[in-house]
Amino acid sequence: MNKRLEDINSFKLVDTKPDQELDEITQLASIICNTPISLITILEGKRQWFKSNKGLHLNETKIEDSFCQHAMHKPNEVLVVTDATKDPRFIDNKLVLGYPNIRFYAGAPLVTKENKVLGTLCIIDNKPREFSKDHEKALQILAKKAMEKIESSKMINGLIKTIEFGTDRLIKLTENLPIGLFEMTMDTAKVPKFSFLSDGMKKLHPNTNIEEWIENPNIGFSLIHPDDVKGLQSALDYCVENEEPLYFEYRVKKDTGYSWHAINGSPVKLESGETVI
Repeated sequence: MNKRLEDINSFKLVDTKPDQELDEITQLASIICNTPISLITILEGKRQWFKSNKGLHLNETKIEDSFCQHAMHKPNEVLVVTDATKDPRFIDNKLVLGYPNIRFYAGAPLVTKENKVLGTLCIIDNKPREFSKDHEKALQILAKKAMEKIESSKMINGLIKTIEFGTDRLIKLTENLPIGLFEMTMDTAKVPKFSFLSDGMKKLHPNTNIEEWIENPNIGFSLIHPDDVKGLQSALDYCVENEEPLYFEYRVKKDTGYSWHAINGSPVKLESGETVI
């Protein structure tokens, strides 16, 4: 597999669901350039697949029928075909002879940070036309914006995978230790809600149904010595109000009495006003 195809695979774009931001870019390209068809194309080894599609009733074409393949070799230029019926490269092209009867084409390459071309942002019309330098520049700007969105999505997906891997690894490392992991959200009224309780919590509280505890955070308070409940609630309130780390030691009911536990967490304030600990 060549480096360009490796790059395409690393973005995990092919055969994925539509992306609203990319669809808005293709729509804007059609509006600015006044064309009935605009596409974000991804050029694989044997096919051209459309990540975003306005006005074309196809999801993909064979690579040999693709106009966009001719744009790959000059990543800093817009390929413009004013009349495909007069261009030797496209006179016998299936997409010219039949649907969608391409006459005009302009494609700006989607260029990665490694200077590899994934595909194009292109516009198509079924009648010949000229294309101004201003329109070429506009198409290049939109292609750059599309590529920035594609690059940022790749980065975010990579971070999510890293976090998921780190979380899974941390959970496995703590499974045999007397440690429980949790994620709690406090809303603006300081009402707690668990989104996650680890297997370690089951080992610390073997007689408690974890699924029910996630649904009803008050179950946790019922496990604590009555004299320590108010202190824990105050510690949680202080943590949320001041965005300070949470630490509190308290007693937990056991079959033979009580044992000392400690809770430790870091708050993150969300734009919604909620706090995740």
